[in-house]
Amino acid sequence: MVYFGAVRHGDGGQHLVRGVTVSHSHIDHDYTVGTYRDYDIALVLRRDRLTYPDKRVVDHSWLIMTFDLHTLLEVPHCYVSPTHRSEILLAKYTRLSPLTLTNLAPHSAAFMQQFTVYASVEHAIVVEQLLPPETTAQLVQSFADISIELSDNTLYIYMHEKHPSRPQLERMLTSGLWLAQTLDANARQILLQAR
Repeated sequence: MVYFGAVRHGDGGQHLVRGVTVSHSHIDHDYTVGTYRDYDIALVLRRDRLTYPDKRVVDHSWLIMTFDLHTLLEVPHCYVSPTHRSEILLAKYTRLSPLTLTNLAPHSAAFMQQFTVYASVEHAIVVEQLLPPETTAQLVQSFADISIELSDNTLYIYMHEKHPSRPQLERMLTSGLWLAQTLDANARQILLQAR
């Protein structure tokens, strides 16, 4: 891992870590990049002030870790959030719709109660193929307080944390690596079925 510290918008490296939390007003700290088990990853602490549709203004802090996926499949944009955290997405990015993942196989009641999946309706089947029941069951175990985004073949994982601890960083790394590998394997299956 290589540590770069703070990243300012005027440094030419603007928006090195994108995702749903990117804005013209966010501030990134502790920008770090590297490779772990064959995956290029980035880590950043991001702060921003969001204005909600009801005119509330709320300060937020996120620990964001990204994994560049290896798949050739063009992964559709989706967001998987603990249900109690979905409000942040709605304040920022309303073009995604909540999906009910029941088209291909039933998902666990725990996943359906604890998480909301957002994507464009036309991508619902592909999203469900990327997140089959065995994957979502593991999300309940490992991602209870972590939001997930897929965009531009990058996996983003978000933890709402201002001062992360070493165990939190290690959990994000191991859980994120597992999910990146799982998404790549599921995407491989989608491509094979399309042949």
